[in-house]
Amino acid sequence: MGIPVSLGYVDVICNALGAGLYDPTPDVGCTIIGSTGMHMRLAPDADAVTLNDEATGYTMPFPVPGHYAQMQSNMAATLNIDWLLDLARDVLAAEGTTRSRADLIRRLDEMVLQAKPGEVLFHPFISDAGERGPFVAHEACAQFFGLRMHHRYWDLMRAVIEGLAFAARDCYAAMGALPRDVRITGGAARESGPYRDPGAALECDVLCL
Repeated sequence: MGIPVSLGYVDVICNALGAGLYDPTPDVGCTIIGSTGMHMRLAPDADAVTLNDEATGYTMPFPVPGHYAQMQSNMAATLNIDWLLDLARDVLAAEGTTRSRADLIRRLDEMVLQAKPGEVLFHPFISDAGERGPFVAHEACAQFFGLRMHHRYWDLMRAVIEGLAFAARDCYAAMGALPRDVRITGGAARESGPYRDPGAALECDVLCL
């Protein structure tokens, strides 16, 4: 009895704080590229929150008095990359070669950056739950468009990463003007480990389109 209990901030808010979403310079966004995609903008007051026609997304108090983090979240981010990596692993396994996702992803950045941009379009709705942001469509499925005989595996992977970038762009557009800068964090933005920086750089490039 008499012990004070305090509810701490959730992980995404702490992530945004650490990534620099609170910045005196306006037009800053923060994107977490994990299993799902989380895209945030800072609202200096409740009136600055931009609602979209689909009534998707959510808003959380930010650890700065009077400020809020407005968010949109697409259902599947790195899950799309994992799915395509696992297709390659299955083919290798059928030939008696065992590889982990980490094994295959070591050259992902190099090979994806060699692929021609904009060759193939990918809808990154690989989750069995469909999509939730910036629109809700439980029946949404992942799809490739524009495939030709000359396209190869890394063209598909480039399309997947570009699809994630466009999904992030759509989420930001649903919250108002596109941010000038995007701070990227999460598994796919790590400088070491299975996901690396150039994939995040691809996202930044497409967000600016």
